[in-house]
Amino acid sequence: STAVVLSGMGRDGAEGARAIRAAGGKVSAQSAETCVIPGMPEAASAAGAVHARLSPAELALWLTRRLRALSSL
Repeated sequence: STAVVLSGMGRDGAEGARAIRAAGGKVSAQSAETCVIPGMPEAASAAGAVHARLSPAELALWLTRRLRALSSL
């Protein structure tokens, strides 16, 4: 599994991200400095669910690499 947590309010994304990481998946979140509202990515990071905090452009590259790696399994 793979997840990306983007700019937004609340903590609901943190629970989903934590579940994905606990199941062995990878989770990246939008970096605080590129968010309009950093609450959601910060909550996921504080929950220990995030592997990396990246800009939107970096997230696109990360997701592309991750999906390619998963499709070759």
